[in-house]
Amino acid sequence: MRSYLVFDVSFTSPYIAGIETQIFEHFFDTLTKNAKMTLHMKGYGKSNHHIIESLFKAVGLAMAMAFKQDSEKIMSTKGAL
Repeated sequence: MRSYLVFDVSFTSPYIAGIETQIFEHFFDTLTKNAKMTLHMKGYGKSNHHIIESLFKAVGLAMAMAFKQDSEKIMSTKGAL
């Protein structure tokens, strides 16, 4: 399985609370590679803090939904696509 990251995010400053903004793309790239997942992210707005906060929340919610166990069956798209 190949991992892939699309990180289409526009920050208005190179730093957020003293942290370089490019570290966030590196974090999500490392996450996708180690989890062997594909992740498409788009972030924009006026507040860098709110942009990155919304990206982390969206990924957290998506992962919670993906790992939610509704039954005894293992969730998979194998054979369905």
